[in-house]
Amino acid sequence: MGIQGLSSFFDKQGLFFEEVRIRDTTIVIDGNNIFPDLVSSCRDVHVAYGGEYRKLYDHFKTYFEAFLKCGLTPIVLFDGGDEEIKESVRIQRSQRNIAECLERRPSHIRGFPVLTKKLMLSVLEELGIQVIQTEFEADRDIAALAMQKNCPVLSNDSDFFIFSVEFIPLYSVDISRTIEEGQLVAMRFNREKLLRHYGFKSEEILHLLASLIGNDYVESSTLEVIFTRIKLDKKFKSENPRHRRIRVLMKWLSDHSDINRAIDLILKPFPKHECPALKSKIQDSLNMYSGANTSFTMVSEAQCLPVEFRGMYKECKLGRHVINGNTLDYIVLSNTQPECQELKSVHTNSIPILETILSFTQTQEKQITIKGRLSNRLGNIAVIKPKLMQLSDLSEQDRLNLMYKTLKYNVDSGALKELDSKYHGLYLILNYWCCCYQITEATIYSFLIFRFFSLYIDPLVDYTRSQKLIDEKMLSLPETSEERTAIFSYMRYTYPLADADSKGEFDRKLIHSFNDLQFIYENVLQLNTLLGDIIEFPQILYFYSGFFVYNMTKVLSRNPKSYSNIVSGEWLPSTCSSEYIKIKDIFIQNLPLAQRGTRNLKRKELQPKKERKAVKVLVRDYDPNLDMVPSASDESTENETDTESDNLPANRFAILRAK
Repeated sequence: MGIQGLSSFFDKQGLFFEEVRIRDTTIVIDGNNIFPDLVSSCRDVHVAYGGEYRKLYDHFKTYFEAFLKCGLTPIVLFDGGDEEIKESVRIQRSQRNIAECLERRPSHIRGFPVLTKKLMLSVLEELGIQVIQTEFEADRDIAALAMQKNCPVLSNDSDFFIFSVEFIPLYSVDISRTIEEGQLVAMRFNREKLLRHYGFKSEEILHLLASLIGNDYVESSTLEVIFTRIKLDKKFKSENPRHRRIRVLMKWLSDHSDINRAIDLILKPFPKHECPALKSKIQDSLNMYSGANTSFTMVSEAQCLPVEFRGMYKECKLGRHVINGNTLDYIVLSNTQPECQELKSVHTNSIPILETILSFTQTQEKQITIKGRLSNRLGNIAVIKPKLMQLSDLSEQDRLNLMYKTLKYNVDSGALKELDSKYHGLYLILNYWCCCYQITEATIYSFLIFRFFSLYIDPLVDYTRSQKLIDEKMLSLPETSEERTAIFSYMRYTYPLADADSKGEFDRKLIHSFNDLQFIYENVLQLNTLLGDIIEFPQILYFYSGFFVYNMTKVLSRNPKSYSNIVSGEWLPSTCSSEYIKIKDIFIQNLPLAQRGTRNLKRKELQPKKERKAVKVLVRDYDPNLDMVPSASDESTENETDTESDNLPANRFAILRAK
């Protein structure tokens, strides 16, 4: 929802806010507001590359832990399905998103990574914070719950200036001072002060103001004619047209304490046959803001879903599209991440997975139109008619077979039989993705390298990217330890990776495919949850890092020899190197890749692992001209790599010497 211009109008006034410190209470949080807000306040997220989820995870966790340490009990509510009354608003927003995702300059791309909400939900679950997904838009339920519990609302939605609740704008939270002081430090909207300032006799007049300005119930254009009866006085120098109208309306309403009389005057210019419908819309809007005839019971269950899936939906295990599939005859798929206009929508390859989900959650068989990006506009990208199925009719093997069929996995290939079950989910997702795009070995290696890097190397340095902290960590380890060698080698060769955009080399088609992959992952996880978690899938933190995977794909494609020791797994600790070698060979040999045997990357034959030679890592002061000094045993390979040495990242951490 939202009332255009109201937030900036009140912010500009600056008269109606007061600093508060809050602790030991419940606080209701607008989930759809908070995760974009936290993304925008997190540094180095690399949105254009599809996101850095480790950064976001740490940011989310720090933020919500601060609330818990203040004795606060957060309850986070998320929007559900779209209401038919707001179809035009939804379409307009989706069209704006399309324009943003086609932005040519990567540095200007805004929005949030595809899996942001999923990641935040995992953090909230980890911290034991309650989440609720409402059947439709959450604003009314947020307000109703806050009224019931007599507690504050945390949101950036301008409607909460009007709702009869204690309102704290999300953007006003000072999280640094909150952590320091042990109580939530923010600005609270003082509604009573505003009423006194403008001479409003009751909050009802404020509710009417919101309806006249225009919200998702009453469009501003509908009541445009009222300004023919209200004199627009002189415009202030720093005032925009919308703020001017808000100010004039507030002045006019201050002279009309009788709410019914005011509504009659507003409707007087309209034809008599239109007045009842308009009056009904205004009354519905007033009731919503006041909380009349409203209770929190409306979010207890999504009544349009089959009973067995209502709890799953309420806990955000299923997406909002399962509501739209039942209540509307269309589903709008939106995106805020980069896309390539020449390619099909990044949602296209997820539609078969969504159709399988809907085959369980639909209460009746019907045709559903899927709307999404069609070139540079919103259009119909698919029409589906899910065939209804009953989950209780399927055995565990039936469910597995359904997952395999949906993800185009050939059970005769035998790949999953060779893999430990913890890799089945990753293989199935990448296999399906490879069926949709021309995926190269370099790309698959990049994903596998990232997985093992994030699982086994990053924890050794506490996930830091600070040269000083990495050097300190290395100094704390024995000089000949393989962990020290692994830290040095992987940090040197994989970080920092150059920002491709800085050289004008941003590969939009590759990024498009990565965002498509993330939507596939998101939908597959929902299907897996619905089927009873029959397959183990990787956590987001160990699945994707946009900046890492994108740049690693590029350098592996250009300079395979320089990174041969990274690809081979030789520099991984012995605790995981054998596992990596086995996994990468199974993946490369079985996935339907575009290039096989390949000019880009020459796979080494899987041989018995030789005993490692003790290597001493000496940490020295930073010198960008230093490179790795080969040992005597390395001299035979020195000439092979010299031609590529100019392309390696600068050695930021140390010199590797064999003793």
